[in-house]
This record gives sequence, structure tokens and C-alpha cells, in this order.
Amino acid sequence: MNDNNNYTDVLLEDINSKMDAVFEVVQDTRDQIKTLARQSDLESLQSNVQLIRTALTDTTAQINKQDQRITKLELKHSSN
Repeated sequence: MNDNNNYTDVLLEDINSKMDAVFEVVQDTRDQIKTLARQSDLESLQSNVQLIRTALTDTTAQINKQDQRITKLELKHSSN
């Protein structure tokens, strides 16, 4: 009976060490997935910032053109 218990203990130790290895791999995988998700979020954010910059540049150019037109109209109106 004692030999049987020793054998079972050895098997359980082996299984426990293998389970620990599996848990470690699972934890590492979860950490990698979190990192990839953060990278994806960052790439999406960078893309959105680029779109905002483009829109802002276009809007600024339109405002500058409107300012020039208004200035020309004001000069034309004041000389009349």
C-alpha cells in the first residue's frame, strides 16, 4: 500500500509541474494578447490623429482663403 501511495505522489508531482508550465504559458499568452491589443489601439489612435490633422490642415487653408477674400472685399468696399 505504501508503494502505491509513493507512486501516486510521484505522479501527482509530475502532473502538478506540468500544470504549472501550462499556467505559465497561458499567462504569457494573455500578456502578449494585452500587448497586441494596446498596439492595435495605438495604431488606431495614430490613424485617427492623422485624419484630424488632415482635416485641420484643410480647414485652416479654407479659413485663410476666406480671410483673403474678406480682406479684398473690405478693401474694395472701403475704396467705393
